[in-house]
Amino acid sequence: MKLGVAGLLGDGSPDAVRRVRALGFTAASWMPASLDMVRDTAALDAVRDALAREDMELCQLLPPQYPSLVHPDAAVRAAGIEAMTEVLRAGVRLGAGNVYVRPGSLNARGPWTPHPDNHLAETRTRLVESLRALCTRAEEIGIRVAVEGHAVSPLDTPEVVRDVADRVGSAALGFNADPVNFVRNLDQAYRNSDLIRELFDLLGPITLCGHAKDVTTEDRLVVHVAECVPGQGYLDHELFLQRFAACCPGGVVLIEHLPAERVPEARRALLEFADRAGVSFQEG
Repeated sequence: MKLGVAGLLGDGSPDAVRRVRALGFTAASWMPASLDMVRDTAALDAVRDALAREDMELCQLLPPQYPSLVHPDAAVRAAGIEAMTEVLRAGVRLGAGNVYVRPGSLNARGPWTPHPDNHLAETRTRLVESLRALCTRAEEIGIRVAVEGHAVSPLDTPEVVRDVADRVGSAALGFNADPVNFVRNLDQAYRNSDLIRELFDLLGPITLCGHAKDVTTEDRLVVHVAECVPGQGYLDHELFLQRFAACCPGGVVLIEHLPAERVPEARRALLEFADRAGVSFQEG
């Protein structure tokens, strides 16, 4: 497995790629600024060439924001699938390992926001239908997709993700492993080893990439569970890295949601966790 970083490639310019390489990474994910850039083949080719010059693996392509795949209006869902299809084509042109998929939300403020109906059976059924259509496109185009879950999303537990993946029934559908996203309460925040085991027991065979971050709690009422820099919270990173390496030896664990100045300390912590776990990250 490799250690990479998310969110630092910016506009995909040669300077941005060199800055990521200088931090010690040979793998990263990238999100184009807009669908217009996704459609701009010359711009995509320039990004691809910049990555190649620095021997940087684009392990995952993230789409710009797109219409929700669980929206009650079928036309909105169809628009989301069409937008994602354009991203799939861009992923092939860029040589990306896979394309990341947000399951969406019924909350108009964004895909990773809560809504009382996000966990209803009919919401998940709409997601299954959308993912089937998207995976058909992915199979035709020749690239895999990696869906991610979160406690606030329709994919709120590893068990639900497994059920949805089985109902979709496509080899093109993979999973982006991020155990912090599934932490739902204080007990799981403090003692999350069982959650990590469940995640990989159920979803290890379809895991394509992973996200590295940590989980902590805040001294505020009522209950506040938050992300933090790896090594500064409660996540069992050693178990996470052991299980990821076992199921996805060629995959990439991406440090995410950190500004560039905090990434070196996260990288050092993860290298130490890997050493203690008896696993290693490939160089180059």
